[in-house]
Amino acid sequence: MRMHVASIVFALLFVVAGCDNGQPLVVVTVHGTRTGAASLTVLVELDGKQAMRLENFTATSTDFGLALPAGSTGNVTVSVAGLDTASCIVSFASATHAVDGSGRIDLTVTLQAVSPPQCPTS
Repeated sequence: MRMHVASIVFALLFVVAGCDNGQPLVVVTVHGTRTGAASLTVLVELDGKQAMRLENFTATSTDFGLALPAGSTGNVTVSVAGLDTASCIVSFASATHAVDGSGRIDLTVTLQAVSPPQCPTS
């Protein structure tokens, strides 16, 4: 319950930040499997190009907000990967939505297990 309240407060802070400076706000709700995940890593792309730095959240995060650069337009894709302690991808999902430069976009992703896990190569 405490983590859920913290997630809501976090999302609300981003809503306020997004509204005040004209930045588009993407509010992401995460469902699905987190088995084996120690954290969630989020990649945001705008028309196929990385739009912001990678964001990391706890594996139990269910909602979070992402403020896009002011004036962003095009198709935003949010990819969420569940990573284990060895940085292997154990679950993954993505969603895409059009963004018109301002306002709030609600996206839902449903994590699916990745088997076998995809591990970084050295």
